[in-house]
Amino acid sequence: MVGSSHEALHVPFPEPREIAALNVDLTETEPVERRVDTLLRAETDEGTYLLVV
Repeated sequence: MVGSSHEALHVPFPEPREIAALNVDLTETEPVERRVDTLLRAETDEGTYLLVV
């Protein structure tokens, strides 16, 4: 960690103010179903980031 930045998968992002687990059901009205294992939202002073695993 350098300064107040963090790095996830070699992508730097600012210090989170808040992190929330979100619903991982990403299905659409189309017959194709898409799901993720984990979906996190990180609120930072520079904006909002989503981490999709």
